[in-house]
Amino acid sequence: MHRNEATNEPIPAPSRVSEVTMEAIRAHLGYDKRKWSALRSCVRDSLRAARLNWDLPWKSQSTTKLGYAYNAVEDDFRELRRFVGQWAVHRIAKDVWDNHKTYLNCVDKPSTYIGRRAAERHGAGGSSRHTTSPPRVPSPRHSSPRTSPTPGPSQSCARPLRRRIDSSSSSGNSSDDLLQFSDGELPNDLEEEEDDPSGRGKKRVRSSGGSSPKRRRL
Repeated sequence: MHRNEATNEPIPAPSRVSEVTMEAIRAHLGYDKRKWSALRSCVRDSLRAARLNWDLPWKSQSTTKLGYAYNAVEDDFRELRRFVGQWAVHRIAKDVWDNHKTYLNCVDKPSTYIGRRAAERHGAGGSSRHTTSPPRVPSPRHSSPRTSPTPGPSQSCARPLRRRIDSSSSSGNSSDDLLQFSDGELPNDLEEEEDDPSGRGKKRVRSSGGSSPKRRRL
């Protein structure tokens, strides 16, 4: 165990900070692998939140923005405050910056290890997302349901009216609903017989009644 791990003594900056390895800083902090990964993730997120210009080199970045990022990291990992002048968090931030710049320069180059890994991830993701779409089912048309035409009212054929027979009439007279004519009244369609003066017997003549015979019912 490092002698500074058990105490809160400040850790002064070495003469060449750029030569300090990440393993040495981790040993000073006494972090396990999980907490060390969390620290590096916090540094990366803080640099992004500071809106640094990734097209410029590290020495051209705003010191004010870097100071805001370092303070945010030390608020979450207070053990870093032991390092005088924030040199440890500055060294970690520079390492995270270099790694991210290397990734940006190699991710689109399949000849590099990072480019091949990125292509493999993209290919696996594309194949996993490419699934056969289910067949399209035509949606039912929104229309009123068909109903069979309602048959109209049936037209009954006109029936001839039958003459009602009065049962109260005398049973002896079977022709009580027949038309009878009075003497001297014959219908036009009846014929009379009269003597033929030529001696040929009787001939049939039509009745020459002027007015149409009147019908009456007995």
